[in-house]
Amino acid sequence: MKKIYEKVRIAVVAICILAAVLKLMHLPSGPFLLIIGMGALTIIHFIYAFVKQETTRKEILIHYISNFSVALITMGILFYLMHWSNAKLILWSGLILALVCSAISYLMPESENNNQ
Repeated sequence: MKKIYEKVRIAVVAICILAAVLKLMHLPSGPFLLIIGMGALTIIHFIYAFVKQETTRKEILIHYISNFSVALITMGILFYLMHWSNAKLILWSGLILALVCSAISYLMPESENNNQ
């Protein structure tokens, strides 16, 4: 599952880069590709957040929060580039959620199973 996820994500990121270049050059297909690429990237990260692969409670929590924050940041960037309303709200909420994820990763103790 993880290999498929990585390959699909790389392809979608390539589409997003191409779309951003087309949008910056004001070519007609830029906004359409940007919506498709960034929307797909958001959906991929949102779905991948619910794929359970970790074992400890800390890893599961960080996995959920980090993927959801990446999905929010990606959606916020899409809204910002397309000049849609509430872009900054979505972007800041994703960034704050990423900060919370970093704090949880730093402050929560490691599991007892790693002391072998």
